Amino acid sequence: MDYSMLIGAELDEAEKERAEMWWAAILSLKSTLIGFVLPLVILLVCYCSLAQLLSRHFGQGPRPDRRRQRRLLRVIVSLVMAFFLCWLPLHVNKTVSMLLEFGFVPYSCSLDQILLTAQPYVTCLAYLNSCLNPLLYAACDPSFRKRCRGALLMLCRISRRGGEGKIDGGEEEKEERSSAFPTRTQEETADRAEEETANVRLGKG
Repeated sequence: MDYSMLIGAELDEAEKERAEMWWAAILSLKSTLIGFVLPLVILLVCYCSLAQLLSRHFGQGPRPDRRRQRRLLRVIVSLVMAFFLCWLPLHVNKTVSMLLEFGFVPYSCSLDQILLTAQPYVTCLAYLNSCLNPLLYAACDPSFRKRCRGALLMLCRISRRGGEGKIDGGEEEKEERSSAFPTRTQEETADRAEEETANVRLGKG
């Protein structure tokens, strides 16, 4: 990233490089705080409050529904853990890279190579979190799984009916073609019938 707009022109090359390193570290720290730590804290606060509400709602009364309570709590825990495990490697990679660049971690060529190689994979893992929520709902909620199964069965039936309609249409088209254009056997049969009719007439005559 180009930080020349943020750095004074009067600095020499070494100071400019140092200033760029500090700007990169500040932006990386801001990204970690705003993009990972703050959302994680908000998720924990909101879902812990929701878990307490579910415990009061399903755990009281003459017939407490413990099974449904456990199922909903399992969904909540799965969502929080998915966010944490998907985004943690990316921010750990960025933080270790910054520490390595500033010298807080002893420089190692192999460690630097590992961080550079892992960067695209941990980035893909972080973005994969956006696709996991429907799968987690499907895995933890039986009613959601039932609706998904019904939707898939409906799609299969529709596609199957479309395929059968194409087959039926093809057979009808073949029949129409055969009736419109008689085959060689049909033509020979018609000629024989005409010859027999002519012979009968001659015999009568």
